[in-house]
Amino acid sequence: MTAVNTRPALALRGVEKVYRLYDKPVDRVIELFGGRARHRDFVALQALDLTIAQGASVGVVGDNGAGKSTLLHLLAGSHAPSAGRIERNGKVLGLLELGAGFHPEFSGRDNVFFYGDILGLDRAFVAARYDEIVAFAELEAFMNQPLRTYSTGMKVRLAFALVTSLDPDILIIDEALSVGDMHFQKKCIDRMLAFRQAGKTIVLCSHSLYQIGMFCDSVLWMQGGRLRMQGAPEAVLPAYEAYQLAKDAETAANTPGAHAPARIARFTIASPVPLSTGEALEVHWAVDAPGDCAFNLTISLKLESGRGVFVTGSLLRGDRPILGAAHGVLRFPRLPLMGGEYTLQMRLMDDTGLVLWDEALLDALTVRKQGKEMGVVRLEHEWRVAEGLGDD
Repeated sequence: MTAVNTRPALALRGVEKVYRLYDKPVDRVIELFGGRARHRDFVALQALDLTIAQGASVGVVGDNGAGKSTLLHLLAGSHAPSAGRIERNGKVLGLLELGAGFHPEFSGRDNVFFYGDILGLDRAFVAARYDEIVAFAELEAFMNQPLRTYSTGMKVRLAFALVTSLDPDILIIDEALSVGDMHFQKKCIDRMLAFRQAGKTIVLCSHSLYQIGMFCDSVLWMQGGRLRMQGAPEAVLPAYEAYQLAKDAETAANTPGAHAPARIARFTIASPVPLSTGEALEVHWAVDAPGDCAFNLTISLKLESGRGVFVTGSLLRGDRPILGAAHGVLRFPRLPLMGGEYTLQMRLMDDTGLVLWDEALLDALTVRKQGKEMGVVRLEHEWRVAEGLGDD
């Protein structure tokens, strides 16, 4: 009987990372040769305990400077911790800083083998995957050109194709999916879905909260070098969105690509507003898309804080993707919302439901306050009062 591997994919115990910051490059030299300390410490990651199970898909969110990239570098092994211990079980490969591990004067082909040499991989192993790497990156005509002639998108394509073709057990990705065109983003998503199906462990950092919510089964929220919250996407992401709104910051979700193959043509409230509790709410939508373009959409009803009250859509309902230009209606016959201000959001995605193409927001939904009962929704209920203690 084969023993079940119960070891975690990644485990951190009391891990910290402190960087030394210098005002001038010469200060580093003076300090090195016995001068007084000329640096100041910056604590990028504070004592962190974390366990990531085998086969988990974990998202990482947080403000700029929150410690996300430091955490990913530590997990990948490209940075060493200042304190604590990291356990890795399996081959770990990371797509972190753009071009890391590449030489700008080497050709694309030479960089593929150069990267393999850095990882200590056998050249025959890399060579056996070379054609797959080139085909996925779609760079056949450029592999003999120096990397310095590549655009940012071309470098990302080569890096993603290389890292994911070398058969890692643990894949760590930092914002790579935000670069490149829609076509390549979809290829990346499809490959990551295949990795997840194969039981690989994935750690994904992205500003696209939608992408994190749809792809990951747990989320880490980093803030100020600490782990502020950890849990299921439906618990962590609304809390993070509410935090962003409270700061009056821009939403952390990616701006949809300008060249997406489909777009939202109409998203309106057809019912007269304001509404009263129990009245009907009707929302009309239309999507402009080529006849062969398959897409999914969701419509969310949210509180002012950004917390979702209800989300539905083609993928969530188990429907097939919609094909070509279409329009439709979402109707709530008896809206149970209590008095307050609400928003409606429509999101348009590719056929996997993971690549965001377009979104629209309606913040004009007001429900009149009636009576003194409180809460978000008015639940159907019975209320009886009788004298005495009763039998039950």
